[in-house]
Order: sequence, then C-alpha cells, then structure tokens
Amino acid sequence: SLSSGGRVTGGDTLKNQQILKFFYDTLKNLSNNFCVQSNQITVVRKESSTDQEKLNTFYKWSREGGIISDKLEVRDFEEAGRGVSVVSPVHCNESFIFVPQHMLLSISVALSHPVLGKIFKQMQKQEENAIDDDAMLMLFIIHQKYVEQDKSFWKPYFDVTPDSFSTSLQFGVTDLLELEG
Repeated sequence: SLSSGGRVTGGDTLKNQQILKFFYDTLKNLSNNFCVQSNQITVVRKESSTDQEKLNTFYKWSREGGIISDKLEVRDFEEAGRGVSVVSPVHCNESFIFVPQHMLLSISVALSHPVLGKIFKQMQKQEENAIDDDAMLMLFIIHQKYVEQDKSFWKPYFDVTPDSFSTSLQFGVTDLLELEG
C-alpha cells in the first residue's frame, strides 16, 4: 500500500517483485518466439505434427459454437500458407457461412468479460485518453492469447491462425516504389 507520502511500503515490495518477474518472464518467453527482420517483427512459426490435430479441434469448436459452413474448409496452400477454400459452388446472394455473435472477437464480447469488461468500461468513460475500440480489442486479444492461454475460450482459434502475416501497412519505401512499377 501507499504511505502518506505516496511511497510504496515494505509490504508491497514482494508483490511488486512478483509482478515484475511475471512480466519479465512473459516478455522473455515471447521474445524467444520473435525475430527482427528489416524493421519488421515476425513470429517464428514452429511446425509440429499436431497442426492437423489443432485444425480438427478448431473445426469441432466452431461447430459446437454454432458456426455453420458446408461450403468452406480451412486448408494449407503451398505458396500462401493456411487459408479458406470453397469446396462447392456459392451462388449469387447465397449465405455460405453463419457465425453467431458469441463466437466473434468483438467489442461487445470484450466489454462482457468479467474482469476486463469493468476496466474497459471505466476507461471508456474517461474524458481524456479514453480507450478506443481498436485498442480495447487488441488488449482483449493479447489477454486471451498470452494471459488466459489454454483457459481462453478462443484457444482453438488462436492455435490455427498464423503467427505473422504481411500487409501493405508494413511495406517500406522500397516495397511501395516497387509496387508503383
């Protein structure tokens, strides 16, 4: 606790050290999975024999959660990595996937989290430096993936999503000039 002068008292020293150790260990663990390549941080994907098992778990999780799609399948593409493929024709104006609200990583889901939801709601009410939806969703995903980990409802989803991907937002000047021709 804080003393009257605003200093941390001795009783908090151990707690603070434990919190710092937790963050240090977490960052150290995460840094073992990152590498830096020309101003771009990329997560190193460690291939394992359990990839198909993770995909099967994801299929089961999505079906049990009410996601319905008989026309799509997730598969690995030689040049592009994992993606979604159409397995039967999709006609004009035909729905080909249904995803219930509770299966989406969304602001409403983040706000309904028993712990983070309360914090996010307080942060939204601040007049200055209120949290925006993008930051809230990013913090929620980070919490789910790196804090809740195996306990996260979305673990089957995280297990099959790529660890890194490129977008035009990551392109350097040289890349953008090359695109111009």
